[in-house]
Amino acid sequence: MTSGDRKGFAIATALFTLVVIAALAIGTLYAATHELRGGADAIHQARAIMAAELGVEQTIAAWSREWNGALGRGYGRSWTYPTVEGARITVALMRLADDLFLITSEARAGRARRRVARVVRLDVDDPPLRAAILATAVIDSTSGFGLEGSDHPPAQWDCPAPGPPLPAVVITDTTSALRLGQFDWGTLVGLAHSRVTVRVTGAAPRVGAEECDTAAPGNWGEPNRWMGGPCTGYYPVVHAPSDLVMDGGRGQGVLVVDGNLTIQGGAEFTGVVLVRGAVLDGPGGGRVTGALSIAGQGAALSSLGGISIEFSRCAARKALLGIAMPKAVVERSWSELFLDP
Repeated sequence: MTSGDRKGFAIATALFTLVVIAALAIGTLYAATHELRGGADAIHQARAIMAAELGVEQTIAAWSREWNGALGRGYGRSWTYPTVEGARITVALMRLADDLFLITSEARAGRARRRVARVVRLDVDDPPLRAAILATAVIDSTSGFGLEGSDHPPAQWDCPAPGPPLPAVVITDTTSALRLGQFDWGTLVGLAHSRVTVRVTGAAPRVGAEECDTAAPGNWGEPNRWMGGPCTGYYPVVHAPSDLVMDGGRGQGVLVVDGNLTIQGGAEFTGVVLVRGAVLDGPGGGRVTGALSIAGQGAALSSLGGISIEFSRCAARKALLGIAMPKAVVERSWSELFLDP
């Protein structure tokens, strides 16, 4: 081999070595980049799932009682907000039943996207009902038509089977007459959704933007289930700081009256009515479905002549949904939904 041939061989060897080194460098760079991307994706995945769970937990922790009434069955709302770690959370809330809600939280972090869902139930204890009417003085139960203690679930309501009958009237002390289960008078007044004075004429549901308008003072929910709409899930606590005349209309929930209550014009209320004074029937009378409590403080004596009182455990229990807070359903309340980026 001549010296020229050796020089050519050396050049070829050097070029081959450079190619090998370059290939190794490129391979190493590719592996490092792939590993970096894989690590970043793993971080984003972890960040997305934690953000999605955060959306659910924050929704439960910051629950607004306004949601209890604004949404009817099948109705919902959604909102989006960022986290300090850079993820973006979209929470959707939908009402499944009177006391059931579905919370869905979807989070995005980088290319990762995760969604979790949880079912929560409004935590309501059955109020300890003792009679259709709880009063501090004797009431002539024959003066009101249809007054008896049989359990009557409201028409088309989602109620369990009727329970055993109770007495039509039970005499009690003032303290017991001015409370509903674990809620005393002051607590109920403080939790009131609506405050009304003197007279309410034609109370009826109000709807705006496919949600129940809970800010309307004349909106006391929709007890007639066949009418439909988002206000079927609205059970307000309505407080009257003095005497109140309910003239026509309909409502549901808890009605708290600091004076006398006059029911007239065919007015209908489904739920629990607590009256510090007396209950009086006006022209046209009306109907209460649920339970009635009369403290009888004041000079007036109750007169139920034209008022029908239909006892209903279901109506009394659902009346508390407006002030209940949620808790997760114990069994199968949570699921993680994997989504492709």
